[in-house]
Amino acid sequence: MNNYLTDIIFGSIFASKYNWRVYIGADPLSVIIGIGLKILQKRDNSVVVFYSLDYSPRRFRNPLLNKIYKLIDRIAVKFSDYIWCVSREMIRVRILEGAPPERVVYVPNGVWNISKVPRKIPAKGIFPLVFVGTIGDQFDLEEVIKLASRYGVQLYIIGEGPRLTHIRNIPESYKTKFLGKLEHTKVLEMLASQEWIGIAPYNTKVSHVRYGFPLKVIEYLSCGLPVIISKAVPFYKEILFYKCGFVYSNIREIENVVSSLAEGRISKKLYRKLSTRCHQFSKKFYWGKIYEKAFNKLLNTQ
Repeated sequence: MNNYLTDIIFGSIFASKYNWRVYIGADPLSVIIGIGLKILQKRDNSVVVFYSLDYSPRRFRNPLLNKIYKLIDRIAVKFSDYIWCVSREMIRVRILEGAPPERVVYVPNGVWNISKVPRKIPAKGIFPLVFVGTIGDQFDLEEVIKLASRYGVQLYIIGEGPRLTHIRNIPESYKTKFLGKLEHTKVLEMLASQEWIGIAPYNTKVSHVRYGFPLKVIEYLSCGLPVIISKAVPFYKEILFYKCGFVYSNIREIENVVSSLAEGRISKKLYRKLSTRCHQFSKKFYWGKIYEKAFNKLLNTQ
């Protein structure tokens, strides 16, 4: 709560000092600051944007706090000039909340260009798995660790999180290489230099997963890594459509993918074909193009 109050105080002071034309708030409270300043300072030609980076029907466990949050969120949606949404599922929710469709804009997460570097070919001809991100409840990493161990597929885990200690204590985890938290640039360089397969084992335990945008998947793709992704995130449809990897909905289906890796059924030729598709698809999510399109819409409609 202290962080929210700090946002209100310093956000108001900072924004009030400048003659701004576009105000972008990344959370409901900061958006309300912009709405208030626009009204008080009579900035009729200015635009307030609610950059909706995430959404969750249940943000707080405390019912009262959750109701207050939802109220603030709805006010931000109602009075913003535009709502930028990082996923199509979030767009659907914002429109159901009453936002006019013409004010809701798809602004997905993106990546900057990744430098191509010579790839290191797996010595055994079996493509390793890699997971990058926060090690939390929204991922079924335990199952992945057990399957990788059972079938002799190398698994790398890059990142930290509340469940790190737990998964380290899984008996099968001794075969998994935990690389810890690394600098973002170094992680991308590492991914781009290896013939790995990125894994995104999302589940539905955390409500915001359904409405978010899996940035880790776009980063895998931009580095030329085919992905294994669960159907817990709607983005799986894009992976299927552009043929950039493998999709699963239960433990049996992901086991089939891992066993295929172990048995060498994913050839180098197939891997290279998938990798090329990944690079091509990821170009749709270049930050420069995403923001250029979003700002053009803002500035050309005033």
